[in-house]
Amino acid sequence: MDDAPQSSQTATRVVLGFVALLIIMIFGGIILYDYQRYQDLINHGEVISGTISDKQCNNHGKIYYQFPVNGKIFDGAGSGRSCAPSCRESTLGDSLKIIYATNNPNNSSCDLHAIESNINGNLFFISLLSIFLIIGIMILTRTSTRRND
Repeated sequence: MDDAPQSSQTATRVVLGFVALLIIMIFGGIILYDYQRYQDLINHGEVISGTISDKQCNNHGKIYYQFPVNGKIFDGAGSGRSCAPSCRESTLGDSLKIIYATNNPNNSSCDLHAIESNINGNLFFISLLSIFLIIGIMILTRTSTRRND
């Protein structure tokens, strides 16, 4: 019995597995960043009134806002659907509720649930991606088990 095809198959699986792990780690890093940001807002969040400073209602709609903390103005952005009743109907200077982390005012959101939804969606995506990568590696590296008897 020749071990060359088996060792080649194993080497290919290791290389593809390493590439798959790198891809999963990149998406995992994104999820970790969003999760830390979310937890920071949960643990150190303070609700404050901010104002709409700009908006882009094309495509998905984006609202830019400003809010004061200790005499300094901070900026943020969020979805036009979740930050205001309607992106198109909102006007510059309209008031909206902002939650910001008191230990890092650069971390703010006008919709905390949107961050949570992004985390959950990304976790679902990385789970499916992992399954497809594992199955794909197994299919790509399988060897024929037929014997010529």
